[in-house]
Order: sequence, then C-alpha cells, then structure tokens
Amino acid sequence: MKDNEDVTVRVSLDGLLYSVTGAPFHYHAPLSVNDVKPASPRVPLEGGSAIRFTLGHYLFGPGFDPSSVTVPASCYFGEKRVDGEFDAMKSQLTCIAPSRDEADSVEVRVSLDGQVYTKEAVLVRYGHAPLYKAGASTPPLLTST
Repeated sequence: MKDNEDVTVRVSLDGLLYSVTGAPFHYHAPLSVNDVKPASPRVPLEGGSAIRFTLGHYLFGPGFDPSSVTVPASCYFGEKRVDGEFDAMKSQLTCIAPSRDEADSVEVRVSLDGQVYTKEAVLVRYGHAPLYKAGASTPPLLTST
C-alpha cells in the first residue's frame, strides 16, 4: 500500500468469507519530526519544561475526527513515558519533560498511539540552564508563532 491511501478493511473468520461492510483505514507515512521548539532542548533536573514537536506530513485522511483517538499521544524520554497534548490540525505534540536524578542527555521519541513511535530521536540535555527565568514559579508553555 502507498502512503496516504484510503482502503476498506473487511473481516473474515475462515479466510474465505468476508464481511459485506468494512471499516475505512488510512495508510500514512511513518511518523517523523520536522521541527522541535526549543531547537536544542535543555531541561533542569526538576523537569517541567515544555517541548513542542511539529510532526512531518499531514497524518490523517479526510474526515478525521481527533476526538476518536482514545490513546493519548506521548513522548518517551529514554524509557520514561509522558503523556502529551496533540493538536491534530497543526500536527504538533507538546510534552512536559519529566524530572531526572542526574545531569545527562536523553533521547526523546514521540508516539500518537502508544505503540508506534518515531525512529529518529531528539536529544534533550538535562541539568543545564532552565528554559525559563530564575524565580519563575512555572516554566512557560510553548505557543505557536
């Protein structure tokens, strides 16, 4: 099948007889990240900084209803999964970085279904200068420009 192709899926219990009606299914290109804000994410050990990923390709076919998604989009900071907020109209996923015990770098991958995630990773550095001014009670959330 080709990327961005719509097909109808029919079910069979014996491989010979198939359901008369089917369910629509939309093939899409593999999930990829086109942009990250901030561009070189640096996070304090306490975490709490928002990181926004703009995903490549428009992921959904015509008539897609974002409210039909039942598994939250997520970011994997190494092995730690964090739920994110997905804006389907902009193809953007925002996640709040979790805390870490020591300063290091961690690979971050994103997923829209909790099963398939990006092959390429974004490197996030922990333990460096925070992304918000000292004394601020909470980090700013990223907004689109």
